[in-house]
Amino acid sequence: MNRSALVIKMLNYLYANGRKKPVSREDLAEVLETNVRNIVEFKKELEVAGYLIESVRGKDGGYILNEKGVFKSDYLQDNILNLGYNIYISVDMINL
Repeated sequence: MNRSALVIKMLNYLYANGRKKPVSREDLAEVLETNVRNIVEFKKELEVAGYLIESVRGKDGGYILNEKGVFKSDYLQDNILNLGYNIYISVDMINL
């Protein structure tokens, strides 16, 4: 798997599993079938892209994906629905 795919897979895994409790670098490395050093680099790349990933130290530490750095799908969906509605109204008015 190429690097970009691994970074996206890490983001998806953190979104699914690392929003409430930390996911260890070792667990991420195992899931992505890579080494811990790459996980550290992937985290940096995600942060450069604007994602907020907190590091928690200690025995049960790891990475937590901060939801403030994630686009809210409800927001996007509402705007897409509004856009569709506005286009429908505009086309309907043209057909009058």
